[in-house]
Order: sequence, then C-alpha cells, then structure tokens
Amino acid sequence: MKKPGNEYYASYTMTMLFIIVFLILFYTNMNQDKTFNSVSVETNQFSGSMVIFLIVHVIFLVYDRVIFISQNRNHIIYDYIIYDKKTCAPISEIQFNHIKSDISLKYHDIKRDTFVIPTEYIDNIKDKYNIVYIQNEEFNYPLLQKYILHLIITIFSHAFIFFYLPMKGNYNIGNAIYCIEGEECNDFTYNPLLIIFYILYVIYLIGSGLQVKYGFYDLRRKSILKSGNSSISGGIYAAFKAIPFLYEIKLAIDWTFTSTCLDLFQWNKFESVYDTIYSTYCSMTAKNVQLVGEKVKKIMKIGLGGTLSFTLILLLVVPIMLFSSLNPTNQLNNLLGATLQIDLSIFYKNGASKNYTLFENSRPQSIKNLFPGEENEWTEYNYSESFETKNFPQEQIQKVEFFKESDRNWGLAKPQIKKLLNTLEDIVINNTLGINKVYIVMDYVFERPLPAEAKKASNRIDVIIYDDDQNKNDEVNVTKIEKIEEIRNLLINCNKDNKVQFQNLYSVPLRLTANVIPKIIHDEEYESSFNYDIVLGFTGCKKDEFDETVYLESYFTLEKIRNGKNDGGLIFHIFSDKVSSSTSGYSVITFYVSLILLAGTYVRNFFSGEAEKIKLTELPNPESLLNLCEGIQVSRYSFDYEQEEKLYYILMELMRSPDYLKILTESSIEQFKKRKELTIKERDNRALKIE
Repeated sequence: MKKPGNEYYASYTMTMLFIIVFLILFYTNMNQDKTFNSVSVETNQFSGSMVIFLIVHVIFLVYDRVIFISQNRNHIIYDYIIYDKKTCAPISEIQFNHIKSDISLKYHDIKRDTFVIPTEYIDNIKDKYNIVYIQNEEFNYPLLQKYILHLIITIFSHAFIFFYLPMKGNYNIGNAIYCIEGEECNDFTYNPLLIIFYILYVIYLIGSGLQVKYGFYDLRRKSILKSGNSSISGGIYAAFKAIPFLYEIKLAIDWTFTSTCLDLFQWNKFESVYDTIYSTYCSMTAKNVQLVGEKVKKIMKIGLGGTLSFTLILLLVVPIMLFSSLNPTNQLNNLLGATLQIDLSIFYKNGASKNYTLFENSRPQSIKNLFPGEENEWTEYNYSESFETKNFPQEQIQKVEFFKESDRNWGLAKPQIKKLLNTLEDIVINNTLGINKVYIVMDYVFERPLPAEAKKASNRIDVIIYDDDQNKNDEVNVTKIEKIEEIRNLLINCNKDNKVQFQNLYSVPLRLTANVIPKIIHDEEYESSFNYDIVLGFTGCKKDEFDETVYLESYFTLEKIRNGKNDGGLIFHIFSDKVSSSTSGYSVITFYVSLILLAGTYVRNFFSGEAEKIKLTELPNPESLLNLCEGIQVSRYSFDYEQEEKLYYILMELMRSPDYLKILTESSIEQFKKRKELTIKERDNRALKIE
C-alpha cells in the first residue's frame, strides 16, 4: 500500500463541529417536530431523538480524533518515485540504481536496506527531477479504520437526510411518511435546512475522502493551530483554548489514545508549558521587529483599546438593558386567561382544617384592553393621579371582568352542608371549644404567555372573620361573630336578596411583573382608594316535601360595590410588564452575576499581565524551548519513550531554573540592544530616502 501522506484532519473536523451545531439549532425544523424547541428556551426540554443523533455525531468526532492520533506507525518502508522533468515519466530502474550508487558514494552512512535520499542531494537534482515521497507498508490499520468510518458516515448521512428526516417530518405534518399532494411536505427539495445540512456533510465527506486517498503521514505534523508564528496565530490558538471544555476534552482523548510514558498530570503540565511558550514565540516574533521607542499606532489603540473598552462597557450595560424597557426584544405579555375563587376556611385547634369553596369562575366574562374608549373609567378609578399607574403604557393595560354568578352549582353533599351550618352555629353561640380561626379567602390566578417556566401568576387574600384567641367580649370579635352569623343566615335563607358584605377585600388594579416567578403586586402597594368592598350572595335553593332545604340548584354570586351600590361581577385592571423571551427564564440578578463571573474571569486574566508567568512570557528568543517541546512530541511519535521522558525532565529542570532560561532564551536587555541597532539602521535608511 503506497500513499504519499497528507493531512486534512483540521478541515473535516471543523466541518463536523458545524454539523453538530447545526443539528442542535435546527433539528426540530428538519423533522417538523413542533413538540420540542431544539434550543428549548420555552420548554427547557430537548427532543430525545435529537439527543441520540447528537451523541452519534459526537462519537464520529471522537473516533476521528482517535484515528488521527493513532497514525504513527513504525513498520513503514520508505520509497520514492522519481519523475524526469522533460518527459514527465518515471525514470528507469537503471537510472534509479545510478542515483542510489551516487548517494552511497557521497553519504557512507546510508544503508541500502533503509535507503533514504538526503535533503542535500534532493536540492542538487531538483532541477532535473521531481521526487515523490512514498510510504510503503503492508497494511495501514489507521487508514483502514478511517476508510470504514468514512463509509459508515456516508451511509448514515444519506439515510439520515434522505430517508429518516423527510419521512419523520412528513409523518409529523400529515401522519404519512410520504408527501401528500396539496399539503405541506418535508422532502429534501422542499426543506432548505435539509439542503444546507447535506452540503455540510458533503464538505465533510470530501475532506474525509481526500484523507483516505492520500493517507496519513508516517509521523504526525505540528498542530495546524501552532503552525504560525504571528500575533494572529497566537490569538487564534488562545481563542481555541477559551472555548469551554473543548481544549480539555482534546487533552483527555489525546492522552488516552497516545502511546506515552508521561502520566496524565505530567502530560497536562507539558501541554501548559508548550502552549505558553508558543504564545510567547508568536508575540515575541512581532515584538522583535518593532522599532525601539516607536509609539503605538493610533489605529492599534482605536482597534484594540477602543474595542476592549467598548466591550467592557457593554458587559456592564447590556444585562441592565436586557431587563429594561429598552430591550428591543420586549413584547406584550397580554393575558390568556384568569380564574377567581372564594373559599371559607376553618382551622381547628388540633391542627386540622376544612376548606369550603363558595364561588368559582374558571374563566372570565371578558378580557380586553382598557383603551381606547375608556378614558372616563381611567379617570374615575384615579389612575391618572397615582404615581404607580399614571405613566404606565396604555397598550399594556387590560380589563378583566368576571361573571357575577359562580360557574357551577354549589356541590356540597347534604351531610357536609349540615356540618358547616352546625359549625357556624357553634361559633355564633360561643360553643367553640374546637375551633381556632375562620377565614374568608380570595384566590385569583392570571395566565400569560411568558415566562414559559411559570406562566401563571397568582395571589391569595385571606381575611380573618373569627379568631378564638381574641377576647369573646372584644368589640372587634363580636363584629366578626356577627359576620359568621350573616353567612349562616345566607345559607339557611338561600334568598337572593340576602347579602354578606366584606370591606376592602380586593383591589381593582394589579401589576404583573416580568419575574422568573411572576408576581402580582397586591393592593398594599396602591392607595387605599383602589380597594373595594364585595358582597357575597346565595340563591337557587328549594324546599322539598318535608320543608327541608335542597341545595342541588343553589349557587353563589359575587359582586363589587362601587359608588355605594352593587355593580356587577368583579373586575381587575391588569398592568402587565413587557417580557422578552430571551430573558424570561432568568432573574436580573442571576443573569447579571452569571455573565459577570463568566466574562470577568477572562477579562481579569487578560488584564492581569500574568506577572506569575513572566519567566515564560518575556522570553526574547523562545525558539530553543519551542524546539525542545517539539522534540518531546517527536520522541513520543517515534516510539522513543526513554528519550521522551528524558527531554521532559530537561524541560522541567529549565522551568525550575530562571537563570538557565535566561541563558537559553537570551537576555531581554541584550535583545533590546539588538533592536536598537536595527532601529538606528532603519532610521538612517529612512533619512537617506528622504534626501
């Protein structure tokens, strides 16, 4: 098997990363599954099938890496094909033997069974011949694995894109795996996302196919991320390391599947030193050609300093802006529904309690915007005078009106009704040895689109109407006992003319905030003029043949008192804050702290100057150290583990000896003097050109 060797790993690996990102972002749009949102902002849940296919692609990516780092082979026989430049045909065997003899005469250390054409000799004959280097081996196991993986991904991608996704999408649309004429279709030609997804796969397969065609190098080359020596190259590598977990995963996989004598911690220390030296090498390459005393150019100050300053300011301002009315993604969060319920709750001294639902509206009579056409009502409710409401945007205000009558008949069984009446009678006649407190409770719930994690905002108002802890002769408690008697009489008489009034039980204006857990700002935040009385009625009872009350058709009514008279069902004016779908799942503190902690770590490291690393970041000429690091890698890839360990400890010894580092990488002052000499020459040349 003869392959010249080449490296396309970086290209097809980067493409596979794009494929994975594309799968996460657009999977549900490719298979038309509207149950899940692939980015899952609203549901906080990913599609299970998407996760399975994501795992499959990650396995492809990891196995590609394993194959790549396993490319070193020690059983390769080297060979050459030499072409005559004039005829463009391979030279004859006689000519090739002549070249071998010539090399043997000039280079006595070259053995015939390990024949290698020296670089110097190639330079001498390159005008006449083209020489192609060939790796000749009986069997290339890494390349075989790559070929099998290439076939698997080819079959999988075509089945996935041309069969599974279209069929699944068509089924999700119309319960059929094929397209139905006249209806929406999810075939490859109809869904542009499938086309883009396939193009990404084609790019991957081209790179992977070229790798199979040309084979791997016999010895791994330097990482493409470390192939440059400019500041841009160093910046690109730093950006790669900044991607969360990607660099760490690479280190773990490389150590696991690479033959080495270094343990994991030694491996990580070596990689850390190597990375730092490479970054220093890139920065010093640019610094060493800079003229001494030359001011930093304005374009650099504006481009780098200005961009950093602007970015840091944005990091402070953007979180605040996102949770303000300036957020461009803010949207109205109008109500979808509402419920209202009145309960009578009785608490006993033994800790038990009993709850009786009296009135219930599971959906309001109407939900509409307060404006336009209701300016008089705005003024009548004093909203124009209250600082909480007078500047509130009109389009964010809604009026919710509930029915006066309960949704359903009173559903208590006759024994339960008798028990309730007896309990109320005991309170009235002061026979309350077992009863502790009695409350009238109003629960209201408002439902809106956002935040998705908690669409319902609720509040409970409980007013105590009896408290056994108070003195029986206390005037307030006597009044409350009278309220209990009114409720009892209401149930006994079952007359629509009988009413029980509760003062200041509810507030008409309510504000729904944009919190992670929606909050209703209760009436205590508003002026007392916003609070209103309500009246509870009960009607629909009948008498049976034994003159006993039958409650099967009975129901409660609930009305507000306005301007001294009953004024229909309860209404609420809802002041809803606008909400952004991008921030609805977070509180401003959580979002802000998370962003500051994440970004602040990188920013602080960038501006820290890394004083603790000066011995590695201020090396005028780090090329010798860089060569030492690369020597460790070459020894490892050549299976010379003894040499690898030896060079590793030499590197560690240098790291422990600043004086050795200074000698090996030159003095900063000496480098400054060299730059000064170059600066003088450059300025003299400029002066001559001006003259």
